[in-house]
Amino acid sequence: MPINPNKFAKHPDELTSQLEAMCWRLENLYIRAKAPAWSPAELLAESFRELSCSLEEIYVAIEELRQQNEELAAARFLVEQERQRYQDLFELAPDGYFVTNAAGVILEANRAAVSLLNAAPEYLVGKPLVLFVERGDRSSFRSQLNRLCYQIDRLQNWQVRIQPHKWEPYDALLTATVVRDREGTASHLRICLRQTDEQQVAIGS
Repeated sequence: MPINPNKFAKHPDELTSQLEAMCWRLENLYIRAKAPAWSPAELLAESFRELSCSLEEIYVAIEELRQQNEELAAARFLVEQERQRYQDLFELAPDGYFVTNAAGVILEANRAAVSLLNAAPEYLVGKPLVLFVERGDRSSFRSQLNRLCYQIDRLQNWQVRIQPHKWEPYDALLTATVVRDREGTASHLRICLRQTDEQQVAIGS
């Protein structure tokens, strides 16, 4: 049965080009084999030459794939190292850090954030951060979230009253940065929380 090289045509990288050339040669051999001028001995010899060439190219392709897999494995290892480094910095930072979705629902919280809100990590994840804002500040907090998502990319020294779980409220400053997708839509927020007092507060954006 003829081999259709068109199935490789959509992937114009070097390896695919080699496979495509091999398929064309085998296809050509198939067409020539049907010609009456070929003797069985000539056809057999030509077939062995083409098969030998094709096998050599397959071995080369396999070696290239092996090398690519090794490179990918090394790249994954470096990415995992970098991810672990980021996670360590995130967890051990002295300030409270949150990652939330665009609506302010907590996705991640570091140790300092857990301590500042007096809540277990498993309790925080999935909860709106606004639940830990004093009731009188919640409307303003939501407005600032909307402002972040639709108007600006970063808000610094954002004053808010935090209401920890079973603790007294306290003044805090937030710094929030928006992370956007390729379309420019806010996908999530990175929020830093610092406990402060009235003498340290300086509102700005």
